[in-house]
Amino acid sequence: MKRICIYIFLIAFLFAFSSCASNNVPQKSKQAQKSLSLFEDWRYKGFGVELPTWFEPAYLKDSKTVRKVLNNFTEKDVIIGGNAISADHAEQLIAQNKLLEGYEFVDSCWAKISKSEEGEYSQTPYVFLIVLKKIKE
Repeated sequence: MKRICIYIFLIAFLFAFSSCASNNVPQKSKQAQKSLSLFEDWRYKGFGVELPTWFEPAYLKDSKTVRKVLNNFTEKDVIIGGNAISADHAEQLIAQNKLLEGYEFVDSCWAKISKSEEGEYSQTPYVFLIVLKKIKE
Protein backbone atom coordinates (compact mmCIF):
# COMPACT_ATOMS: atom_id res chain seq x y z
CA MET A 1 0.00 0.00 0.00
CA LYS A 2 2.85 2.34 0.91
CA ARG A 3 4.53 1.57 -2.40
CA ILE A 4 1.34 2.34 -4.39
CA CYS A 5 0.96 5.70 -2.63
CA ILE A 6 4.56 6.60 -3.47
CA TYR A 7 4.04 5.68 -7.14
CA ILE A 8 0.83 7.72 -7.33
CA PHE A 9 2.59 10.66 -5.72
CA LEU A 10 5.52 10.43 -8.17
CA ILE A 11 3.23 10.15 -11.18
CA ALA A 12 1.15 13.13 -10.00
CA PHE A 13 4.33 15.12 -9.36
CA LEU A 14 5.73 14.35 -12.84
CA PHE A 15 2.40 15.10 -14.48
CA ALA A 16 2.01 18.42 -12.66
CA PHE A 17 5.47 19.69 -13.54
CA SER A 18 5.57 18.36 -17.10
CA SER A 19 3.17 21.15 -18.11
CA CYS A 20 5.74 23.73 -16.91
CA ALA A 21 8.11 22.97 -19.79
CA SER A 22 8.51 25.88 -22.16
CA ASN A 23 7.47 25.71 -25.77
CA ASN A 24 8.81 27.66 -28.68
CA VAL A 25 6.03 30.21 -28.98
CA PRO A 26 5.93 31.81 -32.45
CA GLN A 27 6.90 35.46 -32.61
CA LYS A 28 4.02 37.92 -32.67
CA SER A 29 3.47 40.05 -35.74
CA LYS A 30 5.49 43.24 -36.16
CA GLN A 31 2.35 45.31 -35.53
CA ALA A 32 1.73 43.55 -32.22
CA GLN A 33 5.37 44.04 -31.20
CA LYS A 34 5.10 47.73 -32.10
CA SER A 35 1.92 48.02 -30.01
CA LEU A 36 3.69 46.42 -27.10
CA SER A 37 6.42 49.02 -27.24
CA LEU A 38 3.95 51.93 -27.12
CA PHE A 39 1.44 50.42 -24.66
CA GLU A 40 2.24 47.97 -21.90
CA ASP A 41 -1.29 47.20 -20.70
CA TRP A 42 -4.83 47.59 -21.99
CA ARG A 43 -8.40 46.56 -21.28
CA TYR A 44 -8.78 42.77 -21.11
CA LYS A 45 -5.09 42.10 -21.90
CA GLY A 46 -5.04 39.72 -18.94
CA PHE A 47 -7.72 37.66 -20.69
CA GLY A 48 -5.62 37.37 -23.87
CA VAL A 49 -7.42 40.09 -25.83
CA GLU A 50 -5.22 42.01 -28.26
CA LEU A 51 -5.19 45.79 -28.36
CA PRO A 52 -7.88 46.89 -30.88
CA THR A 53 -6.33 47.58 -34.28
CA TRP A 54 -7.86 51.07 -34.39
CA PHE A 55 -6.46 52.15 -31.01
CA GLU A 56 -2.83 52.89 -31.81
CA PRO A 57 -3.52 54.75 -35.09
CA ALA A 58 -6.23 56.76 -33.33
CA TYR A 59 -3.81 57.61 -30.51
CA LEU A 60 -1.22 58.69 -33.10
CA LYS A 61 -3.94 60.70 -34.94
CA ASP A 62 -3.47 58.66 -38.12
CA SER A 63 -6.98 59.12 -39.53
CA LYS A 64 -6.17 57.38 -42.82
CA THR A 65 -5.29 54.13 -41.04
CA VAL A 66 -8.26 54.49 -38.67
CA ARG A 67 -10.63 54.72 -41.67
CA LYS A 68 -9.07 51.55 -43.13
CA VAL A 69 -9.41 49.61 -39.88
CA LEU A 70 -12.87 50.81 -38.81
CA ASN A 71 -15.43 49.98 -41.47
CA ASN A 72 -17.72 52.84 -42.49
CA PHE A 73 -15.78 55.40 -40.41
CA THR A 74 -16.38 58.80 -42.01
CA GLU A 75 -15.20 62.33 -41.37
CA LYS A 76 -18.43 63.01 -39.43
CA ASP A 77 -17.62 60.23 -36.96
CA VAL A 78 -15.39 61.06 -34.01
CA ILE A 79 -12.93 59.50 -31.64
CA ILE A 80 -12.73 61.26 -28.31
CA GLY A 81 -10.40 60.51 -25.47
CA GLY A 82 -7.94 61.70 -22.93
CA ASN A 83 -5.68 60.62 -20.12
CA ALA A 84 -6.46 59.09 -16.75
CA ILE A 85 -4.57 58.22 -13.58
CA SER A 86 -5.61 54.55 -13.47
CA ALA A 87 -7.55 51.87 -15.34
CA ASP A 88 -10.58 52.43 -13.08
CA HIS A 89 -10.45 56.17 -13.73
CA ALA A 90 -10.27 55.51 -17.48
CA GLU A 91 -13.33 53.22 -17.26
CA GLN A 92 -15.25 55.96 -15.40
CA LEU A 93 -14.33 58.54 -18.03
CA ILE A 94 -15.41 56.19 -20.83
CA ALA A 95 -18.77 55.62 -19.13
CA GLN A 96 -19.29 59.38 -18.71
CA ASN A 97 -18.35 60.32 -22.27
CA LYS A 98 -19.74 57.53 -24.46
CA LEU A 99 -23.23 59.02 -24.65
CA LEU A 100 -22.60 62.16 -26.68
CA GLU A 101 -25.79 63.63 -28.14
CA GLY A 102 -26.14 63.05 -31.88
CA TYR A 103 -23.71 60.11 -31.86
CA GLU A 104 -23.97 56.40 -31.19
CA PHE A 105 -21.35 54.42 -29.31
CA VAL A 106 -19.22 52.04 -31.44
CA ASP A 107 -16.25 50.96 -29.33
CA SER A 108 -13.91 52.06 -26.56
CA CYS A 109 -10.67 51.00 -24.95
CA TRP A 110 -8.04 52.19 -22.51
CA ALA A 111 -4.33 51.46 -22.52
CA LYS A 112 -1.35 52.26 -20.32
CA ILE A 113 1.49 54.04 -22.04
CA SER A 114 4.76 52.14 -21.60
CA LYS A 115 7.33 53.62 -19.22
CA SER A 116 9.68 54.38 -22.12
CA GLU A 117 7.00 56.47 -23.87
CA GLU A 118 5.00 58.17 -21.11
CA GLY A 119 7.16 61.33 -20.74
CA GLU A 120 4.90 64.26 -19.83
CA TYR A 121 2.04 61.85 -19.03
CA SER A 122 3.83 60.13 -16.13
CA GLN A 123 1.10 61.36 -13.73
CA THR A 124 -1.71 60.25 -16.08
CA PRO A 125 -0.25 57.29 -18.00
CA TYR A 126 -3.61 55.76 -19.03
CA VAL A 127 -5.14 56.74 -22.37
CA PHE A 128 -8.80 56.16 -23.11
CA LEU A 129 -10.39 56.45 -26.55
CA ILE A 130 -14.06 56.20 -27.55
CA VAL A 131 -15.30 55.69 -31.12
CA LEU A 132 -18.61 57.43 -31.84
CA LYS A 133 -20.59 57.32 -35.09
CA LYS A 134 -22.65 60.30 -36.21
CA ILE A 135 -26.38 59.45 -36.20
CA LYS A 136 -27.92 60.06 -39.61
CA GLU A 137 -30.43 62.87 -39.51
